[in-house]
Amino acid sequence: MVLPQLSYKFSTFTLPYFTSLFNQWYKVVDGKRIKFIPPNIGDLLTPCAIAFWFAGDGTFSKRYSVIQVATNSFSPEEIDLLRSLLLERHDIDSSRVLSGNKGRDQYIIRIPKRELAKVQDLIQYHMPATTQYRIGL
Repeated sequence: MVLPQLSYKFSTFTLPYFTSLFNQWYKVVDGKRIKFIPPNIGDLLTPCAIAFWFAGDGTFSKRYSVIQVATNSFSPEEIDLLRSLLLERHDIDSSRVLSGNKGRDQYIIRIPKRELAKVQDLIQYHMPATTQYRIGL
């Protein structure tokens, strides 16, 4: 006896809010979607936004007690803009370092050990508990 094969199909709805949000962060260049920093990033980079950014793109090095944030899609100028906003608005110092991807000039933001408590105090209550390990908690 041969049993019929089952298959499942899932689909989702797209809400206009998410389309608007997507359009703030991506533009089409030469037929490709390119991620970029929106002009109003200063308004968008709230403690809650930083928490979700670090929850998604952050890693914590236990060995060095530093937070590293993936920013591979951004130019060095865009990364420096993000770093300057962290410093000016939240007094969090950081550096831009090569990410280690061979053959690619991509960078990450590294937040040193001396800044760790500031980051944790700023965003831990906005971060999902399951991702707080990304900031050393």
